[in-house]
Amino acid sequence: MRNVRRYNNTMEDRKVLSAMVPTNETSREVAMKNQEDFAREWSIEINNSFGFGDESAIKDNKVAIDINELHNSIRTGRLTSEVLVQMTPTKPEIYEGDIVGDIFTVDMRNPGEVAEYPIEDTSDSDDWTAISIPDDGALPERLATTDSTWVRCYSIGNSAFWKSRFAIAGNSISINKARNRFNNGFVKKVNDAGWHAILGAGADRNVVVVNSSASSGAFTKGLITSMSRQMARLGGGNHSSQKKFRLTDLYVSLEAMEDILLWGPSDVGDGIVTDLMRRGYDTINFYGINIHIMYEFGADQEYDDYLQTDLGASLPTGRHEFVIGLDKSKTDTFVMPVDEPISIFPDETAIRRQRVGFWGKMSFGAAVLDSRAVLLGAF
Repeated sequence: MRNVRRYNNTMEDRKVLSAMVPTNETSREVAMKNQEDFAREWSIEINNSFGFGDESAIKDNKVAIDINELHNSIRTGRLTSEVLVQMTPTKPEIYEGDIVGDIFTVDMRNPGEVAEYPIEDTSDSDDWTAISIPDDGALPERLATTDSTWVRCYSIGNSAFWKSRFAIAGNSISINKARNRFNNGFVKKVNDAGWHAILGAGADRNVVVVNSSASSGAFTKGLITSMSRQMARLGGGNHSSQKKFRLTDLYVSLEAMEDILLWGPSDVGDGIVTDLMRRGYDTINFYGINIHIMYEFGADQEYDDYLQTDLGASLPTGRHEFVIGLDKSKTDTFVMPVDEPISIFPDETAIRRQRVGFWGKMSFGAAVLDSRAVLLGAF
C-alpha cells in the first residue's frame, strides 16, 4: 500500500481540520459539507494507495510543527497545550504493510457485477481446484469449475473518530493516527483475504514437501530444490510446455531467513555469502527463486496457526513450520475482483458526542483459480 497524505500543524491544514467542527463561526450544515469533502478526498487517496483507482501516488508529508507558530508562541509566552501536544513524543504505532499487492491482480468491476473467469480445459483437471474467500472472516471454499468460475465479492468496513477539540486545535498527530488506524483496518482485511485464499489452495492440495535428509527445524538448500522440483512435477505437462508450472517465489519466516544468513562458504560459496551479508533480512534470489520474509510465518505465528488450526493442515513428523511456494508467473491465477472501491462517509451522529467521525466500506473478493500455483513445504 502506497503512502497517503498526512496532515501537518500548518495554518492551512488546521483550517481544513477545524472547518469540520460546528462552532459559532461554522454552522452544522457547513461542517457536514466540509466533512463530506474531506471524506471524498480521503476515499480517492486510499483507493489510489491500493491500486483501486488512478495510479498517481499521494506524497507522504512528514508530521511537522509549524516552526513560525512555535517560535511565536515561545516569544509571546503563549506556548499552548495544543502546541505542546504536537511536540510531545508519542509511542510509535507500527501498521500492517501490503503483502498481497505484488501477488494478486486487481480486477475492477461495476457495482454488483459477477466476477466470472474462464477455466482452461485440461486433462489434469482432477489434480487442481479453484479456491476463494466467500465472506469476511469465512474459511476458504472450493469453487465450482466447468469452462468458467465465479468469484463472489463481499463487503468490509471500518470507522475512525477523533475529538472535536483535536480538530479545532489542529492536533495533526492524533488525527493522522486515527486515519492510519482506519486505513490499516482495510489493509489487514485485504492481506488476510489474499493469504487465506493462498493458504486454502495450498492446504487443499494435501501436499507438503520436506527435505528428508535435513535436521529438524533447519531450512536448507535441499528444501528449495525439492519444492522447485515438485512444483514442476505436480503441475503437469512436460519440459516443452509453454504454460508449465515453476517455483518463482518462496515465502519464509524470519527464522528460515536466519538459517540462510548462517550458510557458510562451504554451503553456497564466498560470493553468495558476501551478498547475503550485504542484504541481511531482505528479499534474496537463490536458484532463480525470489525468497521473501513473512513475519506471519513461523512456529506459533499467525499464518502457520491458520494453516493448522483453521484449515487442518498437519506438519510432517519432526517439522516445525511451513513455507509457501508460489508460481507468480501465472498472473491470471491470483485474482482480486473489486466491485465497490473504498467509499468514506461522515458519521453525522459523532457531532453529538463532540467527535469528528467517518465510516467506510468496500466490496471485493480474493481467489486462487488454479491451486497448482501454490505449494506447501515444511522444515
